[in-house]
Amino acid sequence: MSYQLIFETGMAQTKWFDVFLGLIFFAVFAAAFGANPKNGGYGGMWKVKKFWLGAGVCLAVELAALGLTYRDYKAYVVPYEAGQYRSVEGAVADYTVSGSAEKEDSFTVNGVAFSYKTNSGSNYRYHLSGAGGGAVSADGQQVRIGYVTGGDGVNSIVKLEVAK
Repeated sequence: MSYQLIFETGMAQTKWFDVFLGLIFFAVFAAAFGANPKNGGYGGMWKVKKFWLGAGVCLAVELAALGLTYRDYKAYVVPYEAGQYRSVEGAVADYTVSGSAEKEDSFTVNGVAFSYKTNSGSNYRYHLSGAGGGAVSADGQQVRIGYVTGGDGVNSIVKLEVAK
């Protein structure tokens, strides 16, 4: 049987906008509270304090984004690239979509359970709902899935192939 690659984890899935969000905020704060020639430089001590307060907030946002990105990278990409993942091939069974705003798909393939939310927050694992145009959308579909089992026992899809 011939398969089409739909998703494969890796650096291509990095959400660089989220990673550098703190730097973007810093640029905005620097423009808003930085040097002001009309007020002789920084525009008084209060503006300098606002600038450093804003810089601190931006640094915190940046560090949080980098930490979350690294956590997900280490949990999904590193095991995948090291070949430390499992594979299952077969027909999708027990496919369901629940929720209204945030769709949650669940299904099994040869007894291996998968469940994911559309807005999972990580682009390093597959999370597109069949109701929103995702590749897995019905019972009986032939798929080949590479997955990593997290510490919480949840199987996360790091590679998805669908039969042509």
